[in-house]
Amino acid sequence: MNKKIMMLGVFNDVYRSINDFLSEDYQVQMCPFDLTSVRGMSKIAKPDLFLLYMGDAEIDTKNLFDYLNQDWGSTPVIVIDMEENYKKYSYLCEGERIAVLFRPVNNYDILKKCKSLLAGKAEIKSNEESSEAEEENIEDLVFRPFESYMVRAEKKKILVVDDAALMLRAINELLKDRYEVSFAKSGKQALESVEMNPPDLILLDYNMPGMDGKETFLKIREMYGDSIPVIFLTGVAEKKKIVDVIKDKPAGYVLKPPDSGQLVGKIEAALAGRFNW
Repeated sequence: MNKKIMMLGVFNDVYRSINDFLSEDYQVQMCPFDLTSVRGMSKIAKPDLFLLYMGDAEIDTKNLFDYLNQDWGSTPVIVIDMEENYKKYSYLCEGERIAVLFRPVNNYDILKKCKSLLAGKAEIKSNEESSEAEEENIEDLVFRPFESYMVRAEKKKILVVDDAALMLRAINELLKDRYEVSFAKSGKQALESVEMNPPDLILLDYNMPGMDGKETFLKIREMYGDSIPVIFLTGVAEKKKIVDVIKDKPAGYVLKPPDSGQLVGKIEAALAGRFNW
């Protein structure tokens, strides 16, 4: 049975996007910040984790954390907020069960942190903490927003957009040792991720339900011009479809399932400003 997450926040587009993304893996119960609602719904839902998307809501922060600490003292909590806002109540977030992610942060990073806390496999820390003596690895760093740290090997940031979870996992295995990889499962999530954490390059599935790859690509072009190269991932080998992809002048295309050497070659060429067809 899926673990249960109670997600507290203001019901805006970003909040709904996080809910939709996490609902693929967990039972997510949305709840407003009203303490009466939190008390009632938490007793019914009995969540395995609380996720607090602080947003712009006016919250009685002290009473909220007092309740979570007193009544749910062994349940992990993830706080998502702007760093400046978090400083005002950071003293309430003591204890290893409370983790903090600073905005902007993408949905995949939030999912990774949920998995980590629920599995009990990672040390729970605020992503504001750092130590030169601390040995970090890429699996730890992926929990943090792209712009909040420097990857030691200066790895480029790749956003992979595909509605198939198996394909996302396969591409992650091909690229994770060479690049800093993030994910989106739809065109809408891709646009939100790019806005919050602009990548160096996007691998974009051509055929997706709803907003397909072509529409997503044109919206990215409209917003960012040619500053973010886009390589299409397509399982469609028909000449007409391939010509349609080329006509939009992306940085390239790769047929699925991708070959590791070919995929990396296309990525490196695009990052260097060379179209590699």
